[in-house]
Amino acid sequence: LDGRPDAARLAASAGRWRPLLRLLAAGYSDSEPERQRRRQTSTVLGVGLLVVGVIAASTSGFVFGIQQGRPGWVSAVQAPASVTFALATGAASAIVLAVVLKAALNEQQRFDQRLFSWLSNIMTAVALVAAYFVLVEVITAGYEARRDATPVWDAVFTGRYAPLFWLSNGLLIMGLLIGGTQLIRRTWSPLWTTLAAVAVLAAALLKRYLLVVPPLTEGRLLHYSAGSYSPTWVEYLVVLGLVALGIGFFMVVMKIFPVVQISSDKEAAR
Repeated sequence: LDGRPDAARLAASAGRWRPLLRLLAAGYSDSEPERQRRRQTSTVLGVGLLVVGVIAASTSGFVFGIQQGRPGWVSAVQAPASVTFALATGAASAIVLAVVLKAALNEQQRFDQRLFSWLSNIMTAVALVAAYFVLVEVITAGYEARRDATPVWDAVFTGRYAPLFWLSNGLLIMGLLIGGTQLIRRTWSPLWTTLAAVAVLAAALLKRYLLVVPPLTEGRLLHYSAGSYSPTWVEYLVVLGLVALGIGFFMVVMKIFPVVQISSDKEAAR
């Protein structure tokens, strides 16, 4: 809906994609009342999408948090921590995408320092809350773990999963330090902001791995021996294929529809 003006402008000159663009434009006439309705609709949809995102991330947290039969998952902070990490990775992904589009489209004015400062500050603030939830989880679930959950936290803190645990926290702290330093100095570099975003994304990925694997290999309520897990080449290819599918779909859309707004409402009015 927010891209209807661009679809209407492109439909006037497009070739084989004209029917699709006219369908996406949905009769947009670029009048002042219609621009006003579009702005209002975009605001409502933005709030709605934020609510849906919080619900989706909370649901995945609840799925883990209420699993009594799997030590290491039962925690009241699973849902809010999932929401926080989702927001942090969303902001980090937006930073990486902005850098790629800035280089690919040579849009220096639209992808300026103001954009990166906003995204960096949002990511830093949310990542700080995520670090707090990690600390809460370590204190409440790790230090005061039940007998059946102790093997899980021993494996995570000092055992075979310890390198991934400390690497994940180190990357999160690195992203916080870079974003916080830029915020204090009031100067934002796309390079350093991208480095912080990549660090936060890697930390979140390792966090998800540590959330799933150790409780399934170390945590047990029955008298079974500890298991082990290492991804096979099939699993690596599945993950790479899903990533490639998403990137490929996005690139196809970019060839048909602009990912950056052609002109603002004021320019369209002029």
